[in-house]
Amino acid sequence: MKTTTNLDHERLLADMYGEEAPFYSLMQSVAEVLRNARSDAGLTQRELAAAMNTSQAQVVRLEAGNQFAVTLRSLFAYAEALGYDLCVVLEPREDDEQ
Repeated sequence: MKTTTNLDHERLLADMYGEEAPFYSLMQSVAEVLRNARSDAGLTQRELAAAMNTSQAQVVRLEAGNQFAVTLRSLFAYAEALGYDLCVVLEPREDDEQ
């Protein structure tokens, strides 16, 4: 169920990003999951970057959620460095979201 706040946020995204709004919203959700997982693991961005064999700047970009060209390889490396499994789930939309 969507709340008024969620609907306001979706309208703002639609105004800012047009047809890209659903993708941008998804990227923000992914970024939040990444930040939370890293925080739960007790790692800094620098420590995670070292474990991923990449730069801290790359970790910052992944966690910012505004990098539209995120690859599954990057997400996999992020998960691996944290000792997590990467899972992709497709779910049917609720009737009001179609």
